[in-house]
Amino acid sequence: MTRLTTEIRNPSKHDRGIAKQSFQQIRQLALPAKKTAFLDFEGVHVELPSSAVKLVVTILNEIAEGNSLTLIPQHAHLTTQEAADMLNVSRPYFVKLLEEGKIPFEKIGNRRRVLARDVMEFKDQERMKSEKALQELVDLAQKLDMGY
Repeated sequence: MTRLTTEIRNPSKHDRGIAKQSFQQIRQLALPAKKTAFLDFEGVHVELPSSAVKLVVTILNEIAEGNSLTLIPQHAHLTTQEAADMLNVSRPYFVKLLEEGKIPFEKIGNRRRVLARDVMEFKDQERMKSEKALQELVDLAQKLDMGY
């Protein structure tokens, strides 16, 4: 991905164990009622906003599960291949989405670049469309008394 990303690949068994313990201890700090959390890192006291604590909890949980993950800032410019990978589609299909105007992009030289934020917004919109279509099918099945 871009230089702005941070990746954790294939966490070791040791790291998974530490992450699991840390996750169990720190997840209590991620309660919405707390505005900030105070942590102590080897004598250095750190205050974290609740949004950062929630992110740390999510990261620890993913590592504990043995999952690889990548953090990408919303303002990061992605190549078409990186963006296609985020959507789990082929690069030619992603380029087609760009050409249809479904995702904004800019051209730098002869290369297309997209903002990570725009890719994630598209992904969210597609997920909402799928959920709506599924709900319509459920409603129709109930209306037709199909046992759902």
